[in-house]
Amino acid sequence: MVSQSLPKQDFVIHPILFSIFPVLFLYSHNIGETTLSLVLRPMLFSTLQTLLLWLVLSFLIRNKFKAGLATSLFVVFFFSYGRLFDLLEKWDVFVPSHGHLLPGILLVWGYCVYFIKTAKRDFRITTKNLNKMAVVLVLVNLFTIAFHEIGKPGRPAGNLTQPQAGLTALGNSTEIRIKPDIYYIILDEYAHPDTMAQYYSYDNSQFTNYLVDKGFFIARGSRTVTVKSQNSIATSLNMEYLPADTPPRVAYQMIAKSKVADFLRSRGYKYIYIGSFFDIGRYKVDADLSYNFYQSRGSSAVGDFSSILLNTTMFKPFYNHLIGSQYLDYYQRATIDSLAQLKKMPGIEGPKFVFIHLMLPHANFVFGPEGEPIDPINWSNFKDKQFYLGQYVFANKQIENVVSVLLQESSSPPVIIIQSDHGIRPRSDLQVGIDEWQKILNAYYLPDNGKDSLYDSISPANSFRLIFNLYFGADYDLLEDLRSPQYQWVDESWKIVQKDG
Repeated sequence: MVSQSLPKQDFVIHPILFSIFPVLFLYSHNIGETTLSLVLRPMLFSTLQTLLLWLVLSFLIRNKFKAGLATSLFVVFFFSYGRLFDLLEKWDVFVPSHGHLLPGILLVWGYCVYFIKTAKRDFRITTKNLNKMAVVLVLVNLFTIAFHEIGKPGRPAGNLTQPQAGLTALGNSTEIRIKPDIYYIILDEYAHPDTMAQYYSYDNSQFTNYLVDKGFFIARGSRTVTVKSQNSIATSLNMEYLPADTPPRVAYQMIAKSKVADFLRSRGYKYIYIGSFFDIGRYKVDADLSYNFYQSRGSSAVGDFSSILLNTTMFKPFYNHLIGSQYLDYYQRATIDSLAQLKKMPGIEGPKFVFIHLMLPHANFVFGPEGEPIDPINWSNFKDKQFYLGQYVFANKQIENVVSVLLQESSSPPVIIIQSDHGIRPRSDLQVGIDEWQKILNAYYLPDNGKDSLYDSISPANSFRLIFNLYFGADYDLLEDLRSPQYQWVDESWKIVQKDG
């Protein structure tokens, strides 16, 4: 018999390896956007569920090799379901409903199980080959991850643009005696008022006039040179332009430990950071006081990695029901709670630098203009512009309230910067100008006539250079306010465009 000429195989490992491969694959292709700690939970869940299914099928089929093959088939169907659904939707030839596609897939798998169970073969050769294939697939991704971890870059040494000045000016006689509190507020993907007028038919003058009436200067010609949030924030917090191809991990490290924070700490400031889900698994800010709702009371199930992974699987039809209410609750509570924490800052004694990153009006769209909840089906609906606009209007109202509190309750006039990391970006389902992402909100409240030193085209890279010169007697040179794009939207993806400067 053929089976007697083969070495006996008593192990079946391919179902377990196939169950962790999709998780490792997704992680290895998003390694700069998440961390291994966020991957372990779905990997463990996948492994345990696969092992349970294999044990059940082994009992029913009475053959562990056949049960292993049936289990691996289910794993393949399970992890490819969401991608198949999206592909059929994209082709627009046959647009299925989950009510038809999911039972159809399960029916096909059931027929395969019946065929495997009744087959005369024992599938030892198939098991051997599947074991080898699964090992190779897992090892390839492990090698990719290991290569990244071993060779991951550290923070670049020195300034990437011009020599820094002012860090030794502690004894400068022109430094002010009363140090103002400094608030740096990032609104993620907040579109420029001109963009809103042109593409959303929305007049944002009520908000901008409110800021101007409060004493703000709005740099209407301000631009960002990067479409990536981490590069934009790292640029501002380190007062230097980053090369367009800066790896995400480098930018994250520059946010975590920034030159702006170092400068202010050397002047006796307390550094306070209020984060969002953006930094979970990406970086940990080196602050004296930190607050992040997602770290204290959140769940990894609502993160980007888990969302992408679950929507590639048979959980896709049930995602909004399983995770939707949890995500809506956490996202809304996290945003409201973070804003509440920000409004408490004037009560903290001593000079302080407060940095808050708000995922507003960035998707997911969970707030209407009055703060009302949005149905999960529209969380990422850019095509219907009412949802981005609604969250945009909600953000305006919240920031107006924050500004009012900070100005009224601060013991001395603070410095306030309200800035978008980038404007709204074009997508396959959103047609806006390819350069609109460059246009940002950049508003400054600088006490003691500080706004007289501001100008319309000031770049975020110059924000703290100018402020440190004004209020601390530093002697930073202002960088050129770059306008040329470093990225273009080509074939539904961002391409780096190499340009001088």
